[in-house]
Amino acid sequence: MPEGFFKSPQRTGQKTGIRGGSKKGDREPESLDLKVLEKRLDDSKTFINAEMLLKENYPLCLEQVEDGLLYNVVRGGIQKLVNCGDNSGEYLVVKSELDYLQDRRTAAMLQKVPDIIQGEFNRGNIQDRKAFLTIGLNHISNIIRYLNEKRITISSPPFASIPCEDYNAELNLAKENFGVFIVLPRTLLEDQQALRINGLGKMVMDSRNPSSTEASVSSR
Repeated sequence: MPEGFFKSPQRTGQKTGIRGGSKKGDREPESLDLKVLEKRLDDSKTFINAEMLLKENYPLCLEQVEDGLLYNVVRGGIQKLVNCGDNSGEYLVVKSELDYLQDRRTAAMLQKVPDIIQGEFNRGNIQDRKAFLTIGLNHISNIIRYLNEKRITISSPPFASIPCEDYNAELNLAKENFGVFIVLPRTLLEDQQALRINGLGKMVMDSRNPSSTEASVSSR
């Protein structure tokens, strides 16, 4: 379940998202050594990401988890923020709106996960009710908070030029009794600046405390 929209269902003829992948035994995976990856990722004319590379080479079943409306509104908010320029008053308002919309986007993805997994399990596409959700580092601190509180609470910004409402709901992952592991690449886990910028410094330190009973972060 990758974050973001990467292919149009109309182009692929598939009903949802970017399902599918090569069948096991169809062909050997292509080389994915560092130089090959660097060359492909450096090509600014063609969009590629980790999920798409994996789908090309391994029999993965990928399912769209984004909320289309929220995804596009957030994209618009980012562009609006970029265009604020030196207007600090407008910047603060737009930034607070964008933070709110990003939180709502994260919440929407999380709330859809149990139904997506159950649907794939019912269709026989997976043997266990398990899945990976790949998502950006800046979402993780909120996800950990939601997991620890077993619910999602998002306050509307105090000043906004767009309609914003408080959001408060029980976390579906907790309600459906899903176990959740958060795995970070070791390079990110050891990058103190990246952790601090994304509000994860204290959380990572706490997760390394054996007495901690809250959601933890692992490295791979």
